[in-house]
Amino acid sequence: VRAQLRTRREGDPQSVAAPPWPASAAECNNRGIAVIGINAAAAVEAFECAVGQRPDVVEYQNNLAYAIGKSGRPDEAGARLTSIVRDHPDRVVALSNLAEFQAVLGDSAAAVRTLKRLVAASGDEAEIAVARAQIRRLAGASSGTH
Repeated sequence: VRAQLRTRREGDPQSVAAPPWPASAAECNNRGIAVIGINAAAAVEAFECAVGQRPDVVEYQNNLAYAIGKSGRPDEAGARLTSIVRDHPDRVVALSNLAEFQAVLGDSAAAVRTLKRLVAASGDEAEIAVARAQIRRLAGASSGTH
């Protein structure tokens, strides 16, 4: 099923410029990436377009889950990301996103466990350093120390 994104409305900076034809899954994904920082709801729509066409692409599933969380539904994002990391345990980006939404939902202990999984799965030293810093911050927050 090919979906078409909403077209730009005159004078509405929050709407998303979309091609006048049904976009490919890759085009939808790229559009979602382009707007996630300015309009999470439009990003959800774009990533739903991508996932609707290519539900087998884990990147698209992850991007949709992240956008859902950024659009104010962190519980739904967490559930989707939990499913992704269950099926793809070494998917570092999904682990990072899952930890973010676990922390947003107030489950610092789960976020720390997820970040430890990320450290074990990642080969990127910078990413590992960031995850370790987040672990220290979250562990301090959950113990009441700052």
